[in-house]
Amino acid sequence: MVFLNAGFAVHGQFIRTNSKENQSLLDTNLYHVVALAKQILPGLEQRKQRSAIVVNSSIASYQPLYGLLSYSSSKILLNYLTAGLEQECKNTDFLLLTPGSVLTAPLKAFIKQGCCTLIASVEGCVRCTLTNLG
Repeated sequence: MVFLNAGFAVHGQFIRTNSKENQSLLDTNLYHVVALAKQILPGLEQRKQRSAIVVNSSIASYQPLYGLLSYSSSKILLNYLTAGLEQECKNTDFLLLTPGSVLTAPLKAFIKQGCCTLIASVEGCVRCTLTNLG
């Protein structure tokens, strides 16, 4: 089982965000996941046993969030990538993880700015994911 998990958010109204930060966000949240998947999938597909890849997206991929538009956009692209890979790959199962807010250091900083959200623990998120894998 492989976990593809990379991401950070650029906070602020899109037209006011820094282009270099947005490029870095896309490099991290999307392109690193794509590059890693391209590297590992040929070997996983050739294994005698089935493989599994868990792709960590976000609930933000389903609804653009004000102040997090770049983040939401990068995560919806992961959803489409995962759906497409699931169709193409015959020996690899995929699970798209779309958690809500998970209490991480970046989220703690965002909360300090006055954002109120529902928050899950990292442990609870992992437990739920592994349960869904069976």
